[in-house]
Amino acid sequence: MIVVSGSSRTGTSMMMQTLKELGIPMVAPAFIEGHSNIIKYNRKGFYELELEDLLKIKKEHYGKALKVFGAALSLFDISLISKMIVMVRNKEDAVKSTTEVYKALNESVDPSFAYDINYEIINMMCKEISTIFINFEDMISDPEKEIKKVVEFLKINNREEKFNNAVKNIELCH
Repeated sequence: MIVVSGSSRTGTSMMMQTLKELGIPMVAPAFIEGHSNIIKYNRKGFYELELEDLLKIKKEHYGKALKVFGAALSLFDISLISKMIVMVRNKEDAVKSTTEVYKALNESVDPSFAYDINYEIINMMCKEISTIFINFEDMISDPEKEIKKVVEFLKINNREEKFNNAVKNIELCH
């Protein structure tokens, strides 16, 4: 399974959308019930599961992509992960954006603390898993270059049309 990880508002959903455009099947739907108050922050989909559903994931999802935030990685069966893509973003910008989302979700967690914990856990886990780090700001400024890194990391034999659609999706996002 390909896992996309990071912290909230670091481009994890954008990466899931990119993988979908590249032809990678998704484990999770674009939206779940818990997203009803935050769809305006990401109209193209989050592609994540509720924690209880995440814990039920088994080997039948091999070859598919799933978003797992850093803190949840410690609860997840990492033997199911073949590759991990970690999205990183300037902490100040990620925390500012996360604060708005957390308000909409009535979350009481400090976004700065959540950011730090997510990456502490990711940094421990990536020692066990084949991992690539993709910077959110680089993905926005040069999507072609960053998506090429992902394609090479995942060893995707891709048609040019899918690659171009993935690049266009990023360009339309911002």
